[in-house]
Amino acid sequence: RSSRSSGSATVAASAVTASLSCSPRSPLGSEEASTLCRKRSRRSLGALETKYKTPARPANEDIYQMVAYAKAKRCARAVLVYPTPLPQPLDTMWDDIQISSLTFAINDNVEGTGQRFLAKLLQKIG
Repeated sequence: RSSRSSGSATVAASAVTASLSCSPRSPLGSEEASTLCRKRSRRSLGALETKYKTPARPANEDIYQMVAYAKAKRCARAVLVYPTPLPQPLDTMWDDIQISSLTFAINDNVEGTGQRFLAKLLQKIG
């Protein structure tokens, strides 16, 4: 039973990701985040930035950076991605940008974590 639902989740995620693309980070030394876009229209859905620190809450500098990047890329949403759940997750409006935090646990089952992350990401920026 679990393999069937896992297979269904994989098929559903594949169908969703087939319509999305992500611009890679710029070359080394760049401070730009990645942008998630619709493949056909190239419409930006959101800006994503991976952080490898585990603070209690997102730093103001990280929030400012993401708001600026989202505005520059004309994204209405921005997501800060952390390796562990934050005690004080972020989910707020800043000017006209919806900014939030998500977790991608790097010490867990990568496929399962990836499926859960994708589902939560699509809820945030879908």
